[in-house]
Amino acid sequence: MHLYEHLQEIEYQYTLDKIESIEQIHQGQTSLTYKINTLSDCFILRSLKSISDADFEFILHQHLNANCSRKIVPIIHPTYEGNSYIQLEEQVFHLQSYIASTKCEVQMEEWINVYFKLRNAMRFFESNHVRTDRFNTLVTWEAIKEKWSLDNRYRFPPVLEMEKKIKELVNRTSIEKQWIHADLGIWNTLFNKELFIIDFGEARIGHPYFDLAAILTSNVPAHYNANEIRHYINRFISCYSKIESINLSLLKDFISLWFIRGALTAYKQKAFGTALYFLNMFNKFNRSFT
Repeated sequence: MHLYEHLQEIEYQYTLDKIESIEQIHQGQTSLTYKINTLSDCFILRSLKSISDADFEFILHQHLNANCSRKIVPIIHPTYEGNSYIQLEEQVFHLQSYIASTKCEVQMEEWINVYFKLRNAMRFFESNHVRTDRFNTLVTWEAIKEKWSLDNRYRFPPVLEMEKKIKELVNRTSIEKQWIHADLGIWNTLFNKELFIIDFGEARIGHPYFDLAAILTSNVPAHYNANEIRHYINRFISCYSKIESINLSLLKDFISLWFIRGALTAYKQKAFGTALYFLNMFNKFNRSFT
């Protein structure tokens, strides 16, 4: 897509000052992201899969910023007609406020405080949008199980052992309580004096411990051994427990689910080295809880 052909349309729809430059800053598997610089401000133009997704995320962002003690997500701007999106060459986009993120270590207390702000606000979010789990564990496993059983190139667990583990884990974590982000790793956050959450493309009904597991595991360096992970988990639990008690057994299950889902999804995408990495992290975290 050549967005330079649509600059006047973007300026008109959002009543922007003259656009001076536009730069693609990210191209994921499902979205395109551009930074737009006007004479007076900066914005993010981000693609979405559908109008339904655009409406959903627009309403969700409004809800979160209205129901938290501070803004924890970027503002999504409506068009001058009040629409949640702009459509260019059949592609749907949001215009968001730009947050310049700085690379630094975010304190554990900040992560946990933002988690509680998100969880508590999501409890009262209501939407009729149907949001499915794109990486459903059992569906992914059924899609790859036969190839997994025949794969002798890597040291993957035997298929019967893996299936038993997956079904037991899914049974223990199939608890739908409220809306969750569902991909709350560090890659979906920005930090500029405060922590902000972005990209609710996977948001769905689930258990908030799934988001908590994503925060915890994505902050642990890959080179940590089981003892180092145990020390990090203990600090995390201590910090969390200052606000409310934690169900350690359930958190462990959701951490295991996070890594198993990662391994199965990576295998399906033929990223076998990444699948092995997730399984290795699964084993290290399990050892750290014993």
